[in-house]
Formats: sequence, structure tokens, C-alpha cells
Amino acid sequence: MFSKRLKHLRRSITFRLTGYYVAMFVLCLLLGLAMIDRGLWIVLKRSDRNFLHSQYKELAIEYKEGIESLRKDNIGSKHSSVSAVRIATQDNRTLAFFGLDPSFGTALEHVRFSASKNIWTQIPLHSEFNLDVTQGKLPDGNIMQVARTDRVSRQVMRHFERVSAGALLPMLLLAACGGAFLASRTLRPVRELNAAVRTIVDTGRTDARLQTGNTAGELRDLVAAFNAMLGRIDALIQTLKGTLDNVAHDLRTPLSRLRGIAEIALQNDSSPQALRDALADCIEESERVATLLNTIMDITEVEAGAMKLVLQPVSLSALALEIAELYQHVAEEKGVTLASTSSTDATVLADANRLRQAIANLVDNAVKYTPPGGRVLVSVRTSRGEPALMVEDTGVGIPAEEQSRIWERLYRSDRSRSERGLGLGLSLVRAIMHAHHGRAELLSSPGCGSCFTLSFPNVSGE
Repeated sequence: MFSKRLKHLRRSITFRLTGYYVAMFVLCLLLGLAMIDRGLWIVLKRSDRNFLHSQYKELAIEYKEGIESLRKDNIGSKHSSVSAVRIATQDNRTLAFFGLDPSFGTALEHVRFSASKNIWTQIPLHSEFNLDVTQGKLPDGNIMQVARTDRVSRQVMRHFERVSAGALLPMLLLAACGGAFLASRTLRPVRELNAAVRTIVDTGRTDARLQTGNTAGELRDLVAAFNAMLGRIDALIQTLKGTLDNVAHDLRTPLSRLRGIAEIALQNDSSPQALRDALADCIEESERVATLLNTIMDITEVEAGAMKLVLQPVSLSALALEIAELYQHVAEEKGVTLASTSSTDATVLADANRLRQAIANLVDNAVKYTPPGGRVLVSVRTSRGEPALMVEDTGVGIPAEEQSRIWERLYRSDRSRSERGLGLGLSLVRAIMHAHHGRAELLSSPGCGSCFTLSFPNVSGE
């Protein structure tokens, strides 16, 4: 059990963010301490060097009074910070040595002098300290070497390193606590998001929403996007429920008719011709069901962005004339005048078959709901700078309160109940126009007819 919890903890984002924060903090801290350590050492060495130069100048002045004056000066008193002084000839023969440790004299004998001005060097003695040396030529041609151990500088560095090491652990703990707090606070919206998802999964409620609270930046955008996604899912589920109810209602009628036709044909001693008529009726009803389902699938494909379009330049004028000729016979049988006109040779980038399907639905509705003696006009013109196809009729018109709902799936107004239909034609028209990045619009008045307008973006993009 403990190992599983530990494994889960290691995989959690909070734990990993805390680890990354601590690692980055420690890395920056070590880098900063290393830079401070290096800078402090450079400052100390520069201070030692400047000190030796100043001591050299003072001793050089005292040397003018003779070597005995240096001997009487006693290196351990006035110049207590100087560890050794050596006077030598240019051939490195020692004339005098004053120091705390005779080994310093031996070490100074190995320092080469190759310039007429003061030079500074360092002699490694052992692991505890080194000997810093500055030397130069005296007025009488001899060489004076002034030396000092860097013991004090090294003690300062060791003290600094001990203090740094002692502060490292508390700072590491502080970084871990701070990292855990920041990670937990930063990921709080994510935990709330996870809780909301679990609530939705457990309860099936898609109306749950997250509170943005004090979140900002990317996490606030994530919460807003998730709420928007929940809203769309909830709307789709509600639409799906309504659609399924409507589909079930619309399928019940043709299926009942199929069953009734088949039962009558089986129960009666029907002639072969009657049986053929019954089969023909069954085929007609099955085609109605197939059309209903195919249309719903087409609309669903568009809404899901999955409809595949074969885009090519299409002449709206030619397409309008083709559809008008196709429905000419139907219009004549009903006593409706159907005409096509074009004021512009508009060409749009579209899928000809899908566009033909949309226009045919509009013309079919216009002829269906226009009384005998009425008129239906299919026209192509430019509207607001865009190519547009309009289907106008002098039919019954659509009330204002229903105009926003006619694009919904399976919606049929009370006036359309007298005509056979699926209630999907206009939904399919709008879906096809949406897939073509166009618009489907309606202008209608009850008793005066309706005008449906299909607007397309310019092929040239203008």
C-alpha cells in the first residue's frame, strides 16, 4: 500500500513541479555561491597584493638607511603582517633574511627575478597556505623580496564555505516547502477541473461549471475553455435528446405504415396486383426512412466538420437554371409559375452536388408551399458585394416567431403539417452553406411569401 502511494506521489504533477523548482533553486544557489566564492577570493588576493606592494615601498624606504635598520625594525612588530623579507644580489645570493620561518627563505631563493620593476608571484608551500611574494630592484642594484602567507585569506574562505554549507540545508527545506506551496496553489484549478470531470462522470451532469476564482493567465483560459466545452457538450446532448425524440416520432409513422401495409396484404386474399401495390408502398416508405436517416447523417457530418467537399468553380447561374428546369414539371402540375433569372455571371468555389442539393431543397419547399397561381423565382445576383442565389415565392410565408426555428432539425411549423416532409430540408441547407463558409438567410412575411438567400464568399477573396 505504501509503495503504491509513493509511486502515485512520484507521478503527480505537484511532486514533479516541486522537484523541478527545488532542483532549479539549488542549481541557482550553488551557482551564486560559486560566483560569490570566486569573487571573494579575487578580492582577498587583490587586497593581499596591494598590501604587499605598500609594505615593499615602506621597507624600501627604510632600506636606504641600511640593512641594519631593517634588522632593528623587527619584522614581527612594526610589520607584523609580513612573514619574511629577503635581500639578495642579482645573482640570487642572499645578503639578509628576516622572517618567522627559515623555510620561507629557502622558498624565496627559488623565485626568479627577471624585471626591473616590482613583480608579484605566489609560492605553494603546502595544503594549508601559500606564500605571496612581491619583489623589486633596490637603488643599489640588490633585490628585495617581501612575503606574506595567505593563511588569513584562506581562513576567511573556509569560514565562508562553512557558513554557506550550514545555510544550504535550511534553504533547501525552505525551497521544498515554497515549491510545494506554489505548485499546490498553481495546480488548484487543475484539481478543481479534475473534480468537476469526476462529478460529471459519476453523476452524468453536464451542467456543472468551474469557478475561475483568482486564477489568471493560462489556467484561467483553461477553465474558461473547459466551461465552454461543457456548455457545448450539454447543448449537444440536449439537441441529441430532442433529435432522437423527433426521429423516433418521425420514424414511427412510416414504420407503422409499413407494418400496416404488410399486415393488410397478408391477411386479405389479395390479387398479385394488390400485393405488388403493397410492395411498392413499402418501398416508398422505406425510401422515406432512408432519406430521413441520410439527411440527418449529412447534417451531423457538417456539424462535426467531417463532411468532405469536392470544391471546384461552379456557375450559380447554370446551377439555378438546372434546378428550375428539374422542378418545372412539378410546378406546372400544381399550377405554379417557376422561372430563373440572373443579373450576374457569378462563379463560386463549391461542391456542385452538395450545392445542388441545397438549392433543390429550397425550390422544392417554395413550390410545395406556394398555392396554385403563385410564382417562384430563382435568381442570381450580387448582394452586399457577395454572389448570392435567391429563391423567392408568393406562398404562405413564415410567421416572425417561427423564422428563427425553421433551421432546427425536424422542426415543422403548424402550417407545414399539411404537406409531407421530414423537417430536415432547411437544416441541411444551413449545414451545407456553413460547410462552404457561406450564409443562409430568410426574409418572410405571412401571406406575402418568403425569400431565401444563399450568400457565398468571393472566389477571389475580395
